[in-house]
Amino acid sequence: MKLSMKRRFLFLLLLFSVFLMAGSPGGDITGTGATVQIASSGSARWVQIIADSTNSAVVRTDQDSSVSSTVGLKIPAGGGFLYPPQGQNYRLAGIYVYIANGDKISVIWGNQ
Repeated sequence: MKLSMKRRFLFLLLLFSVFLMAGSPGGDITGTGATVQIASSGSARWVQIIADSTNSAVVRTDQDSSVSSTVGLKIPAGGGFLYPPQGQNYRLAGIYVYIANGDKISVIWGNQ
């Protein structure tokens, strides 16, 4: 799937703004076909989840442990989702993702 120039620009702008906000890499998570927390502890003002471009299925996310292969916000292969900055920090252990077996995501978060 080719990205239009506008989408490429917006993606690069978002990526650049993430680095300006002094993010902390949460690392990569490889899916096992189960719902998992993005971290076992900690908090952040914002969280970015990026699905690997070679994923075979959509990733799902929500702030509820009922996330599954059919429940939760869809993040397509190569796409991303930003839990935006807000006044109250997100509990990292309260953000769940469903990742198909062998698929991967990258997570970054910050408090700026």
